[in-house]
Amino acid sequence: MEEFKISPSQLKTAFDPSTGCLRKWAFGKIEGIRSPSTAAQTLGTNMHTAGENYLRSGTVPDLRKKPDRIFAAGMHLLPDRDKVAGVELGFDLRFDDDVVFHGFMDFYGAHFAGDHKSTSNFRYMLSPEKLQVDPQGVIYGMKVAEIYSLNMTQPLDLIWVYYLTRGTPEARKV
Repeated sequence: MEEFKISPSQLKTAFDPSTGCLRKWAFGKIEGIRSPSTAAQTLGTNMHTAGENYLRSGTVPDLRKKPDRIFAAGMHLLPDRDKVAGVELGFDLRFDDDVVFHGFMDFYGAHFAGDHKSTSNFRYMLSPEKLQVDPQGVIYGMKVAEIYSLNMTQPLDLIWVYYLTRGTPEARKV
């Protein structure tokens, strides 16, 4: 059988109990039909780039730009740059001969996996309990455990920083 790659976001698109839709997943994954990016998605992408540039090379956000102001509101919630081992790690995590989880981890270190999340409202944040069972959190955590040969008794933190994109820039960490 041919190897099948799936991302955590694809799992949510297809199977999330409240929003999942197999048809929507099939249109994107199988048929390759993509919707154009919305203004909110573009803002989130640009905010994410500011975070990537800061963690990777120490580039200070340009506060004249909205995406950079949004990112700057959450900089204090991130791990120290010297503890970040990698930024935007593209990876495959194999579970068996046929299924491979594919992802891009925003940042990680010896005992943490992290993600930047843009949101228009903090009500969309995952709770700590939901993050522990969220496909993205689980898969990112498993990848960090694999990289550092951690066992099930060693601590590993998931650091999801949510950046508010509407109103006054603010950020919260789960």
